[in-house]
Amino acid sequence: MSLFKFRDWWTCQSCSTPESFDRGSLCVANIDNDPSTQDKILVGSLDGVLRIFSPSSHIHLPHDLLLELNLEYPILQIAFGRFGSTSEPLVGILHPHSFVTYTLRREDSGDASHGSVWTLPKICAVTLEAPSVNFTFGPFGKQSDKDTICVQSLDGLLTFISAGRIAFVRHFSQFLLPGPLCYVPSTDCLVTYSSATVLESYRYQTMAVMGTDSSAGPIEPLPEEGVGKPKPVSTESSRKLSSGGQKLQPNWSITLGQDIIDICTTEPPTPDHQPTKILVLGEQTLFILSDGGDMESQIPFDVPPSCCLPYGKQDGSNFLISTYANALMVFDGPKRVWAARSERVPIALQIGCFSKTPGFIVGLDKTGHLAVSYLGTRAASDALTADTTGSSGMTREEMDDEMRKLEERAKGGGGSGDAVVKRRSTEPSLNLSLTAVSDPDAVKFFPKADMIHAFDKTTPPILHRLQCVVTNLGPSAVRDVHVTFVTPPLVDLGKTYHPAAAQGI
Repeated sequence: MSLFKFRDWWTCQSCSTPESFDRGSLCVANIDNDPSTQDKILVGSLDGVLRIFSPSSHIHLPHDLLLELNLEYPILQIAFGRFGSTSEPLVGILHPHSFVTYTLRREDSGDASHGSVWTLPKICAVTLEAPSVNFTFGPFGKQSDKDTICVQSLDGLLTFISAGRIAFVRHFSQFLLPGPLCYVPSTDCLVTYSSATVLESYRYQTMAVMGTDSSAGPIEPLPEEGVGKPKPVSTESSRKLSSGGQKLQPNWSITLGQDIIDICTTEPPTPDHQPTKILVLGEQTLFILSDGGDMESQIPFDVPPSCCLPYGKQDGSNFLISTYANALMVFDGPKRVWAARSERVPIALQIGCFSKTPGFIVGLDKTGHLAVSYLGTRAASDALTADTTGSSGMTREEMDDEMRKLEERAKGGGGSGDAVVKRRSTEPSLNLSLTAVSDPDAVKFFPKADMIHAFDKTTPPILHRLQCVVTNLGPSAVRDVHVTFVTPPLVDLGKTYHPAAAQGI
């Protein structure tokens, strides 16, 4: 159990009726290019409802919900990137049979009392022939002005979408069930996990040049924003762009031996940053690999983790781990540097900026409860509360009375009960009392080496003498009595015995 508690700054229940959510249901980004860098929270459910929130204070207000739309199809994953023909970022939403891009716009209603009206016009829609599962995106091919999307289907089909059109399609040679998918910018590779418990990496350039075919025709530009209707694109012709008999071969692979929950990467490397790391979150272990596939470290868990989130641009080795024991842990590489207890178990985590304060942690659980929180340094109220009355809730006097009544009942029953009472009466019984005696003069009996817990050099520590009395209430003698002292946090028990300070004890 952690000493500190995960503090909520803003919370709300995103849905009024029961809906289902997954790890891809949360996205936090400045999707409207707000000058104040205020991020928006996008939550999409598997029931097809998209909601956009903008927390304005620590209290949930009705106008924090900017937009709520029913897209009619399950929302499998949400992302924010440069998905169009230009470098303007767009919202990308994956449905089972389509990938659709949107942009958020703000329009004045004309009435100051009604505030602003938010709309989400559709920019482009790409129709997918095979049922999709998840997607990843990034500057495939080292592109600097746009992102390419890679969508994975249930049958192992990889559909690459660039500038709103299907570029090519590839198929895994050995495939059973779809797994997590991640793009590694430093090596321009696609990393996935197979049902054979093997982590595999595929080079994008290798997949792009396999089985090239010009039958798909040129890529047409996207329509202008707000002009005309987006034209769906079918993958029927793009299946001809498959590997053409060639099999995809990974450039490296490694066997992990357990099911994988998620795959993510740390920040891309720069001359001043650490190299990119691949974080593979398993059901029992977090694997940290280099971008070349070398195993660097493993972090085992006693409780299964729920999600993982890399964060921080100054040091790419920082990441958050949430577990099903309501614990949120902060790691710096393989070292855990902080832990806090949360009220709920998030299945998705993001970092956002709200009220001009960066670094808030946004969490979404499986019921749709949304929380903007921070790591608290104030101790939880029940973390330091000791159980002084026993697990049954009885005082010492009540327990003694109960024991006398049981002994009387045992004596009245006769037989084996008398033997039990007789044997118990001959056993030693110890009573321990501990009293704190305030003595300001006790400081002079302790050397300065024991005063290391002062808050500063000028303020001496608070010292107390502890008077411990052990009494034998039984008829038999007791030898070799050992007393163990367990101190709470911020309290230290002197390890040196000082006879001068113990006079009269």
